[in-house]
Amino acid sequence: MTIRVPAFNLAQIEKRTRQLVQQGCYGFEECVLVQDTFEDFVRQLARQLPHEVSLWTLRDSCRTLLGQPLTKAAQVKLARRLASHVPDLVAGKATLPWTTQLADEWVPFRIKAGRVAHDSRARVGWEYELYALAGSLAGETVNKFWTARHYRYISLLMGFQTMRAKTTPKRLLQDPSQLVGMHFCGFVEVSKSGHRPGFQQVRIPPRMKAANCAVMDLRLRATQPCPKKYLHPCHVCSIGYTECPAATHRRTYYQADCPRCKQPRMFDPDDNRDGICVTCLRQSRLED
Repeated sequence: MTIRVPAFNLAQIEKRTRQLVQQGCYGFEECVLVQDTFEDFVRQLARQLPHEVSLWTLRDSCRTLLGQPLTKAAQVKLARRLASHVPDLVAGKATLPWTTQLADEWVPFRIKAGRVAHDSRARVGWEYELYALAGSLAGETVNKFWTARHYRYISLLMGFQTMRAKTTPKRLLQDPSQLVGMHFCGFVEVSKSGHRPGFQQVRIPPRMKAANCAVMDLRLRATQPCPKKYLHPCHVCSIGYTECPAATHRRTYYQADCPRCKQPRMFDPDDNRDGICVTCLRQSRLED
């Protein structure tokens, strides 16, 4: 039986995550966490959490980092996990990285990236990178393949519209990459999970849908103009979302000559397979 979607306070989790990274991890960047260094790190983290969280519980929650360098990625992953499990920590229950799905649960995700792909049945679709914002998966990245039929249906749940919509401008899904930046909840089930989490059911609570629509309106220039005064749609723009909140890919593309099409084209620094441009790469994956 599907359980009810809980009311995730994602704004509070985001705020505490930033606090734990900026203040809790300050001074320990790239440090190897052993002996006194590990103890000092745990104590500093504790100062950013409610006083009811014991050092014992926090130490147990951080033990997987023992002997490891505290990289930026490790900082963010730990901070997200701690921030989303504060009630458990206060209750004396340690929170550890995901290894297996122990119970069915709703997990809020943000879509980080997407690309053309084929599934095991040779169906063409898009594979999306999903970042878990809370729950037992907090801080983990999950890959999810959706056919065109699936992602179009889910896009409507997220807030995209059809041509029949009476609003102007219409929030139309013109390209699968427009799902990047959207939020949704997936029902992760034990029966559908193995070495990685699995889910089929998707829901978007009203506040999450409103946040999605705000991003769509930003991309449509309905709420404010493009800061660079571009006229082209955001999903074909070279600017990444590390620089612009309306972008549909992470890092800004760079221009170079493509060895495949022999033209000066845009390249994605995060997805540069075979050293070919973004256009050729998408076509290549369609042909695979």
